[in-house]
Amino acid sequence: MGGAGLVGPHIADLVVHEAEEVVILDNFARGRRESLASVLPTGRVSIVDGDIRNRRLVAEVMQGIDVLFRKQLTLTLTRVMGSNVRPE
Repeated sequence: MGGAGLVGPHIADLVVHEAEEVVILDNFARGRRESLASVLPTGRVSIVDGDIRNRRLVAEVMQGIDVLFRKQLTLTLTRVMGSNVRPE
């Protein structure tokens, strides 16, 4: 989640050749599709344009997922949800 930002494309580059499928969820508010250009030709990457706050979408995307890398910025979550959000 948050796969097209600063860190996500690097993780995708590392795991795409080991994984059966890589699903990237991003709302592209800050991330860029161009950042994923190196992993798209593998045919193992699905991009979902959506927001992590959409619980139904996240539940749908997570079906069959074994590993999750959540890399959206906590700063963004803090601005959206309030100051009670703490980094993990």
